[in-house]
Amino acid sequence: MKHPQNGEKQDEKDDHIYDGHDHEHHHEHEHEEKGGRPAKPGKPKREGPPNEEDLQKQLTILEVARNRIEAFSREADMLASALRDHTRATETLKAIDAMEKKPAEVLVPVGAGVFIFAKPSVTNKVLMNIGNGITAEYPIGDAMEKLTSSLKDLGDKEKKVVAELERLEASAEALTREVQTMYEEMQRSKQA
Repeated sequence: MKHPQNGEKQDEKDDHIYDGHDHEHHHEHEHEEKGGRPAKPGKPKREGPPNEEDLQKQLTILEVARNRIEAFSREADMLASALRDHTRATETLKAIDAMEKKPAEVLVPVGAGVFIFAKPSVTNKVLMNIGNGITAEYPIGDAMEKLTSSLKDLGDKEKKVVAELERLEASAEALTREVQTMYEEMQRSKQA
């Protein structure tokens, strides 16, 4: 990579902050060490103390990371809520299926944390939402199978989202430390 000489304008692409992704594959040869070996990935070395522009770029990257963390956190919360609902429905269907011909009283939620006692008149089939507000009648065993399958899918999705959330949080924490260090370097250079 060539650095500007007296009066030469620096190429704008040389002034970027490395974000961990290789966006320009056609410049790979520029990132090689002597002997043709690829250089280790990392941020380009800065000459001198950081400036306001460097700090602003890093703060923007940090803000994007925090927004992604917030979005993944909301998604994790929604998945956890869906898992609880599916688990509760599966347990209720198992209990109703076990009643066979002698139904016992069950608690039916009516909203706002209020439940009523009821005896199901039919214990071998249920109505189940199949999407777009449409419900269909299923034998209780088939409904439990569908719920069990949905539970597995939701659990797999939740694991992936939580893993990505943890990765993003660790990355944002490292970036926060970097921004703090840059700020402190700028303050020291101003005082010198």
